[in-house]
Amino acid sequence: MPKSLTRDLIFFISGCFVLTLIWPNLEYEFALYGVAIENGQWYRLFTVALVHGGWLHLLFNMLALFSLGLTVENYLGRNKYIFLLF
Repeated sequence: MPKSLTRDLIFFISGCFVLTLIWPNLEYEFALYGVAIENGQWYRLFTVALVHGGWLHLLFNMLALFSLGLTVENYLGRNKYIFLLF
């Protein structure tokens, strides 16, 4: 079975969630705050996707990503799927 970007994303996002449990300040660094964007922290537009409100929120988001992401990735191909995610 070929390597799946969707599965890699699920592991990465879940890992980031665990890291925010260990280092709560990291959740603040990932989160999207308008003032921070105005101060030039544009990376927050992307890292906000790594912030989840709890285990249940993470579980349902990863379930949705797994069920829809694999289908979309197989249909579009890896490069178009990456473009769609951004």
